[in-house]
Amino acid sequence: MADPAKIWKGTFEIWQNPDFAAIYSDHSRQQLCGISEFLVFISRKPLLGPTTLYAYCLPDDPQKMAAMESLARRLGAARAIIYSKDPILSRQDYFKEVSLTLIVDLSPEIASIWDNLGKKTRNMVRKGQNLGIDVRRADNIDDFNDWWRIYRRLCSEKKFAAQDYELVAQIFRSSELGRLFVSVKDGKIIGGSFFLVGSYPMYWLGAFDKGYSCGHANIWAAISCFKNDNFSIIDLGGIGSDDNDGTTVFKKQFSQNVQKGYIYEIPINLAKYRIINSLALTKRLIKL
Repeated sequence: MADPAKIWKGTFEIWQNPDFAAIYSDHSRQQLCGISEFLVFISRKPLLGPTTLYAYCLPDDPQKMAAMESLARRLGAARAIIYSKDPILSRQDYFKEVSLTLIVDLSPEIASIWDNLGKKTRNMVRKGQNLGIDVRRADNIDDFNDWWRIYRRLCSEKKFAAQDYELVAQIFRSSELGRLFVSVKDGKIIGGSFFLVGSYPMYWLGAFDKGYSCGHANIWAAISCFKNDNFSIIDLGGIGSDDNDGTTVFKKQFSQNVQKGYIYEIPINLAKYRIINSLALTKRLIKL
C-alpha cells in the first residue's frame, strides 16, 4: 500500500498541468512561461508591469531555481513567490509561511474509509441522506449555473473574493480537469462542491444553501466516486491553524492526515517590491 504522503505532490499540483495552466493563466490574466518543463505564472499591474512571478510545486532544483529567478529579473518583476511541498533549503532566508492541507487516503476499502470518519461525521452524512438529499455529479451547464448562484451569494455574504465565472465554467466544461458534485432536494440544487482533478482530486470551491445539512453527504459522495475511479488520495485543500475555524473543523471530520507546504517570497526588483507592499498595506487599512 503506497504512502499517501508520497503520492501527494502539493496542493497546487494541477497548476503544472498544461491544459489547466493555459485556462487559468488566460482567465486570471497572468502570463504563462515555461522553464525546463516547469510552468510559472506572472501577474501584472497597470503602470507597474510585471509584479509577481508564481512558481507552484517548484522542487529545490538549483537549475530550475536559477532559471526562475533569472526570468523574474529579465521581466523586472517585483518578487517571486514559490509554493513547495518540501522545504527549499537553498532559499531558507526567504521563507514566508507554512501552508496546511488535509489528505484523504483512498487506498483502504470503502467500508474502512467510512468507519474511519468517526461516529459524528457518519451521523451527519446519514442526516443529509435521510432528508432526501441526493448527491450527483453535475453534467450540464444549467446545473453549474444553479450552483454558481449559491456560490456567488455565499461570497457576497461572507465578503469573499469570488473566482471568475468564465474560469470555473471552462474548467467545468473540461470534464478531465474539474468535477462538480451537487446536492439536490426535491429537484432543486441546494449546494455543491467543486474539485480540480489532476494526478489526484483537490477540493477547490464549496457552497450550500443555508438551512440544509447537506455538506457532509456531498463530500462523502465525492469520496466514494473518486474511490471508484481508482484515485489514491484526495487533497481537501487548505486549512487554518485555528481549530475553531469553521472550514477547518468541517474538513477535519474527513481526515486527520495533515500535510505541510512551504511558501517563499523572494524580492527581485526592490523598488517595485516596496511599492506593492505599500499598496497591500494601504488596501488592508482601508478594509479596517
